[in-house]
Amino acid sequence: MRLGCDQVRSISISIYVTLILLAGRVTGQQSYFNVPSSDKTKVNTWFFQQQTNFSAGEFTSNYTFDYGINDKWEGGINVLQVNAIPKDGFRIIQNNKGVSDAFFPLVTANAQRFWVLSKYSQVSVATVAGFDPVADDILKSGSVMLFSNYQFHSKFLKFTSGIWGGNNHFVGIGDRLPPFGSQFPLGFQIGGEIHLGHKQSLVFDHISGNSPMAMSTIGFTKYFHRHWIFSLGAQIPNHQHLKPNGIVIEFTRAL
Repeated sequence: MRLGCDQVRSISISIYVTLILLAGRVTGQQSYFNVPSSDKTKVNTWFFQQQTNFSAGEFTSNYTFDYGINDKWEGGINVLQVNAIPKDGFRIIQNNKGVSDAFFPLVTANAQRFWVLSKYSQVSVATVAGFDPVADDILKSGSVMLFSNYQFHSKFLKFTSGIWGGNNHFVGIGDRLPPFGSQFPLGFQIGGEIHLGHKQSLVFDHISGNSPMAMSTIGFTKYFHRHWIFSLGAQIPNHQHLKPNGIVIEFTRAL
């Protein structure tokens, strides 16, 4: 998402706020790093998550706002892929002219439906869909991603696995599941969180394929306040000739 100088400044402010406010609770974190954890936002409460990635001299920032509608549904909005290069006063970059490339920035709406299977498990189905507000032709920038996840959770462990699919405007060009070829529409995703004690957790996730979003991430979360989570991780693309290694910083407010 690229919205101008004010938006760029927000990236720097977000990093600063992250280091100061840090914190949170495991049950409210909506993604590990890049893989949705499929936690349910509490009814009648808001959830906020901001993520900043740094790779090869470029910052990418993502923002998610969700609201717990009832015990089965949550919905919200996202501002995704706000990219900036910290040269010449944080120059904003965008991609909104290609026919099949990933578009950015994106403004999207999201919705997720949950089914509880047991005290320790649940499944969900979700969609994220929107457009590039600065595209030459907004109507042609439609971007969508769908996913379905299974989640197991206990006092010391949380694990999520599922399938996903999306168009090139959202995901980018590349195989979703390489062994099945470029025409196969679905990929898989996994993620997990292991509690280490002292309000810390080890977090990891993986997205299949060789598209720009296909990567593995490993890092940790630290809880400093009842409502705030700080996360730091290393990102390792599945194919480094497409995208170099990077660092991700994330902060989350969960009620």
